[in-house]
Amino acid sequence: MLSEKLGHVFDKPLEKIAGKTTLSPNALSLTGFIVTTIASLVLISDLRAGGILILAGGVFDILDGVVARVNMKTSRFGAFLILFLTGIQTRLFFWRWR
Repeated sequence: MLSEKLGHVFDKPLEKIAGKTTLSPNALSLTGFIVTTIASLVLISDLRAGGILILAGGVFDILDGVVARVNMKTSRFGAFLILFLTGIQTRLFFWRWR
């Protein structure tokens, strides 16, 4: 599968940052969710700022997985949290654009 080959492409470059962070992967997930939720509201009035916020939310989305794997903090709850928050983010984004 493609995800097996490319799924963890950022792990190695971000290993040092992930090892030094004191934030939990779940805290990073929630932060990314909040940033992306704000982005869905900002996009209506300012496309550029909303796009930048979406990219920032994506950085948190990448970091939460890397931090979990590098610090051996992966969990079933963390996996559920990511799926749940991603579903809400997607619905919020498309709800704002309908």
